[in-house]
Parts: sequence; structure tokens; C-alpha cells
Amino acid sequence: MTEADGDGALIGRTRHGELSLDDVASMQMGLARLMREYSDRFWACYYAAQGGNWPLATYMLNNIRKLHEYGGKTRPKMKPWLDQFEAEHIRPLTELTKRQDWAAFEPAYHAATDAANALHQSLGYPYIYWTLPPEPPPHLRMVPDADA
Repeated sequence: MTEADGDGALIGRTRHGELSLDDVASMQMGLARLMREYSDRFWACYYAAQGGNWPLATYMLNNIRKLHEYGGKTRPKMKPWLDQFEAEHIRPLTELTKRQDWAAFEPAYHAATDAANALHQSLGYPYIYWTLPPEPPPHLRMVPDADA
């Protein structure tokens, strides 16, 4: 049940206790946690595209776009950079996955990686430098499913 406290703040009750709306807002994950998911999806996207599993590559990029949206809401000061990176790199990569164009995808992917690292640098995070792991994620199939 949700109700307002004496100051008008919304309070939610669970069997474990009470939480204010401010408590819930403060628990939203920031970009550091989101970027771990982002990194994993960006990694998988490359090897899926390389292996010809274009639906998986597209899926990963669509999920990256959702992470951008979420990150822009939870960290609004970063929204302009997230929006710009999405427009300049993630959307074009998504179009290339839809066209199944590996020859254009690969250099665009590496350009996006370089741009992300430059963005980290410009925002004061030079110690965050992403590199493509040398092997695909072992838990995903990177080639198309013959039965699909």
C-alpha cells in the first residue's frame, strides 16, 4: 500500500519495511552498472555480426538503445552524450545489421569503440578504456540457428 507521510512524501510499505519515493529513486542504478550490461551486449553484437547471426546482433543493439534511454532517465546530466552516441553510432550500426553488411559494419563498430573511449576521456573517465575481447562470449551462439 502506498500513502503520503506527514510531509506529503509518498511512502510504500512492504513486508520488510517502508520506503519513500526518494529511497526508491536513490536505488536506481547509475551508468557504471548499466555500462557493464552495455559492454556485454556490445561485445556479443560484434561476434554475432561476424558469425552472420544478424538477428542477435540487432537484438543486442536494440537493448543497448534501451540502456541509453534508461541511463538518460536515471542520470539526466549524461543524456545529451548518450543521445549523441546513439544517433551517431548505435543507430547506424543497427541499420547495418538489418542490411547484414559485415564489410561496412566492422569499421563502423571499431569507430564506435574509438568514439566511446574518446567520450570517456572527455568526460573525465580516461581510465575507462574499452577493448573488444579476443573471443566471443562463450554463453551465446554466434552463428545463425539452422532451424530458425
